Amino acid sequence: MIETGEFTTIAELADHEGLGRSYVTRILRMTLLAPDIVEMILAGEQGTEVSLASLKEPFPELWAEQTSIQTQQMNSSAVPGHSMSSR
Repeated sequence: MIETGEFTTIAELADHEGLGRSYVTRILRMTLLAPDIVEMILAGEQGTEVSLASLKEPFPELWAEQTSIQTQQMNSSAVPGHSMSSR
């Protein structure tokens, strides 16, 4: 709707949809996910460490950094008792 020009701001879109502006901003950020991460999510191969809540947290802009973090998280979740405490 923003791309088509129906709404020119996130605030207009949020108001129209009856959603909070902050929520819409966080959801729209997901359009910046690296393509390989999106493909893993669509295929159901992303692992349990990836959730809607985790994707609403800040993540790097660069796709290579996103992929590196995703790989580290997947590798650490394969080791019993080991978890990533920072992103």
